[in-house]
Order: sequence, then structure tokens, then C-alpha cells
Amino acid sequence: MDVLAETSLPPQDAYDDDLSQTPCSSEKYEKAKKIWQTFGLKNLRELVSLYIRTDVCLLSDCVQSFRFKLFEKFGMDLAHFISLPSYSWTACLKTTALEVELLTDGEMYRFFERASFGGFVTVANQHARANNKLCSSYDPSKPTSWLLYWDATSLYGSRMYFEKFPTGSFKFLSEQEVQNFDFENVDCEEEWGFLIEATFSFPPEIHDYLNCYPPCPEKLLIDCEELSDRSKLIATLLDVNLNTKVKKLVATLHPHVNYVLPLKNLQTISKLGVRIDKITRILTFKQARILAPFVELCTKMRKEAKSKLESDVAKKIINSTFGFTLKEIN
Repeated sequence: MDVLAETSLPPQDAYDDDLSQTPCSSEKYEKAKKIWQTFGLKNLRELVSLYIRTDVCLLSDCVQSFRFKLFEKFGMDLAHFISLPSYSWTACLKTTALEVELLTDGEMYRFFERASFGGFVTVANQHARANNKLCSSYDPSKPTSWLLYWDATSLYGSRMYFEKFPTGSFKFLSEQEVQNFDFENVDCEEEWGFLIEATFSFPPEIHDYLNCYPPCPEKLLIDCEELSDRSKLIATLLDVNLNTKVKKLVATLHPHVNYVLPLKNLQTISKLGVRIDKITRILTFKQARILAPFVELCTKMRKEAKSKLESDVAKKIINSTFGFTLKEIN
């Protein structure tokens, strides 16, 4: 800490940015000298102290502004919460006056947990080819096609706005009810929702179509022999231990046994050609679009935001509310 006792500014090149490999500009260095002179600093310790006090005061101003705006919108003080997710969830409950039955049955709770897999991450090699009159390789004998790139926004918010969520009356269907359940002809938007445990497989004829992005990822222990030669080579070069017994979330075309998923997802993969071999259990419940009013309010906040901070806060409130619904209790 002896350096803090130095009585003058370091030379200009000491302020060079090593990360971006850019030198400190003369304008910035002159500003540093002006600060030193204006505040009558005697050593670097006083400069560090000034920086810390300034940083804390600026952050305090931002937090205070943040608190006032949120209190104005939700009538709750952010300082009474330990995190934004806990604040967001409480604001959601307060705003929508949700009446949701507390799920106390351990088996049903674990059944819901089995339908939560986390975020799937992969590196996809996208390839698409258009065929129309504007293409140099246009083939009139083939169907005309165009390329359109979609960028979906507000993924968390849109799901909470449009989807229905369980509200109560949870029960497992009887064996007879499961056998008679015609999953393809059930309307997912009706009063009752369904969470289904099913075994399904991927016929060879749909492998090419689904190969780049197989549906229904699952947590599996990956055997070393399942890896490609390239993956093994990379693991060797990076000294990665391939014998660790850690489950990974992977998308495969292997048969899925006793996989738990919502009815809408089951209907979707069935339309894609996936063979539904067996439905084992069905958990049913009443459902409603209980989160839509809260998402609508936060979206309005974001539209009316007068600064990037206000816009980001509204977005984070939506996202953290989504995350809070997946909070692990066990």
C-alpha cells in the first residue's frame, strides 16, 4: 500500500487501458490533473477516497430514484427486500391479487419439478437456402422459397402473458382416465390444464428433420463413447475430465422414458412425427392467465420509460418474476 503515499499523479501512460490496448488520451489525463488540483489532494490515498465517496454518492442517487419510481408504481419500498426477484414476485402478487392454491402434496410438487429442466445451450450451425427469382441459383422447377430472419423479444414476458398457469384443484387422474385420455383432441386453453408423464421415441424418418434441434432436452449422464472424435480431441487439448458423473442438459433423438411435459408440448412433438408410445401419469389442475395483468403493467412501464435505466428495470422485473416461479425449494 506504499503507493497510496505518493504525492503526485502517476504518469499518463499509467492510465492506459490494458484490456482494450488503448492509451489514455491527453484530455482524460488533463481532467485527472484538474480533479487533483480542484480538491487539493495531497496523495493517492486521498484520490482513492474521493473516488469511493463519489461513486457511493452517485450510486445512492440512482438507488433513491429507483426506490421512488418503484414505490410510485407498486406502493412497496425496495429497501425492504433483499433482492429484485423477491421484490418483483411480491409486486406481482400484490398487483394481480393472485389467489393460487398452495401445493402441499410432495409427490405432486416433485412431479412439477421434473418438468423443469433449465436453460438449454447449444452451438447450432444454421443453414438455409432460398429459391426465388432474385437468386442467381434460382431453379424454377423447385418450389419458390424465401429467407426471413426472426428475432424474438421479451421471451419471458410473452410466455407469462399468453400462457395459462396452475391455480389449484390439483389431482392425478386414475389409471382408467389415463387410458381414455385422448391427448390430441384436448383443448389446452380450456379451464383445466394437464402435466403428462409419457414415453416417446423418434422414428428414423424424422431424424434428419429434427437433427439440428431435437425437442424435449433432458438431463443425462454422457458416456465418453457417445462423444464425437472432435469432442474427444478438444477435451484432450483442454485437459477436460470426461469421466465426471455430472448430468448435462442435452437434446437427443434417443427414446425418452417417463418424460414429464405439458400437454401443449406433447401435442406439438406429436405433430412433428414423434411417436407417443405410452402415457403413464397425468396431473390435472385448474389454470388461468394469472400473470398477464402484471406483465402488461411492466410492459407499459417500459414503454413510458424516460431513461435506459427505467427501461432496464421494467425488463428485469419481468425476467426476475419468471425466474422466481422456477425457484428451487428443496
